[in-house]
Amino acid sequence: MVRVESFFENACRILDVAATAAADGPDEFAVLMGGDGGLRILMNQTFRLDSAAADAGAEIAYRVVRSKSGVRVEGHTRAQDCVLESRPVVKPQAQWLLDQPLYRMTSPLLTSTASS
Repeated sequence: MVRVESFFENACRILDVAATAAADGPDEFAVLMGGDGGLRILMNQTFRLDSAAADAGAEIAYRVVRSKSGVRVEGHTRAQDCVLESRPVVKPQAQWLLDQPLYRMTSPLLTSTASS
């Protein structure tokens, strides 16, 4: 039986790597882990995760889906499932401030009303 901690930690690691990887990588892939520690990667194929794991004889399977809306990792074992998602952080744009003055400079000589 797979320990919940290692199953979840691996899903977190896969999510971190997929979220920080270059955008030109595959949009969907699976990582299948056998009981002997062997890995099998399926790239851009249509499959059910549980079926792919059974066909490969894998004890643990993760599916990674990357899109503009974020990264999703689905994990599967015989007794456990998990889903992790990461969405990109949208930074507010401060463009509306650029057309407004942020400060005003005045000269005491130009604003003085004293007469000589």
